[in-house]
Amino acid sequence: MAREYKNTSKTLIVCFSYTAGNTKRITEKIQQTIGGGLVCLEPVKSYSKNDNEVVNQGQEEVKRGCKPELKPLGIEVKELNEWINLLRTKL
Repeated sequence: MAREYKNTSKTLIVCFSYTAGNTKRITEKIQQTIGGGLVCLEPVKSYSKNDNEVVNQGQEEVKRGCKPELKPLGIEVKELNEWINLLRTKL
């Protein structure tokens, strides 16, 4: 049975997208479907706008187990009813 989502501001969809490309578009579609808030995590140090450079940097970070420092969300996560995690890494 499919899970029913309520359109509530107590639901937060969180994503991380290097270039605001496919991941961002998919996240926006999810938000349109289930409602709630949408926040994209942003690294303190911005990634390159060059596709090849950002792919290479991302692959290198994965190999090294590097986790870039992120800017604060500015949201009290403990007050949410749901957290929808679209990150490819474990929190």
